[in-house]
Amino acid sequence: MRVNSADSSFSSHPAENELTIHHLLTHTSGLSYGGPVVGPVYSKLGIVTGWTKDSVLLESNIAKMGSLPLLHEPGSQFTYGVSIDVLGRIVEIVSGQSFEVYLQENIFSPLGMKDTYFYLPEEKYERLVDVWFTEGTNPDDYTVSDYPKDGYKTYFSGGAGLVSTASDYFQYASAMLNKGMWNNTRILKEETANLMMSNQIDTLFSGEGEHFGYGGSVYTTDGSFGRKVGRFSWGGYWQTTYWVDPQRNMVTMLLTNARETPKWNELFDGFEQIVNNSVSEEAGQ
Repeated sequence: MRVNSADSSFSSHPAENELTIHHLLTHTSGLSYGGPVVGPVYSKLGIVTGWTKDSVLLESNIAKMGSLPLLHEPGSQFTYGVSIDVLGRIVEIVSGQSFEVYLQENIFSPLGMKDTYFYLPEEKYERLVDVWFTEGTNPDDYTVSDYPKDGYKTYFSGGAGLVSTASDYFQYASAMLNKGMWNNTRILKEETANLMMSNQIDTLFSGEGEHFGYGGSVYTTDGSFGRKVGRFSWGGYWQTTYWVDPQRNMVTMLLTNARETPKWNELFDGFEQIVNNSVSEEAGQ
């Protein structure tokens, strides 16, 4: 795909491989979150790549994406982006429900997640905490942080926009630690959970022992800061992180509710080192 920066027009050629659900789950589809190449094209077409207060439906937004070329051949590169939004629309088509209703009925309610929503009920507005920004940054550069309370409340993104609590998110993460089950409630087959927490794209996404499964990174060897084989993790937009550590039988979260604060990587890595150093090696046995 080539984009003319002058008018946001683009040129492309047919893909050699068919785009699959595997590509979407692993962010190897060629879809992105915008950026310097396709950002102007997305903006010109009014494509939402996160959350919005506008009157937008997942169905119509994904339909617009379907008219655009990919950044690269499916399966050839890891490009973090709106692949998960497309999966959200697939869930709607297969289930016949909105993505919001599907999540509530099949994940949130079964796991006892009582405070997880795309848009908060009015009686919970006062519990929405403030977002912190680094001094000198302009919050207007980011999608407004009070969207869970305002606007049309019609867009249920596949890859962004949920608000929750540490308690609720612990329920989900614990289900992942227990191979798809929590409090005697199973939301995933054990085989499915194992696939999610296994390397699915070889070295297309790689760091020191780190690769990518379905929905998060996974360690295939031990890594820095006390990380163990099998560690499954990902982060959130408002500077949050969680990881599941099967070796230590442990779930850990750090939720800062901030955006681009200085040295946040050092904060996360240091926190993980402290946590891992505090756990006895016999704890997971």
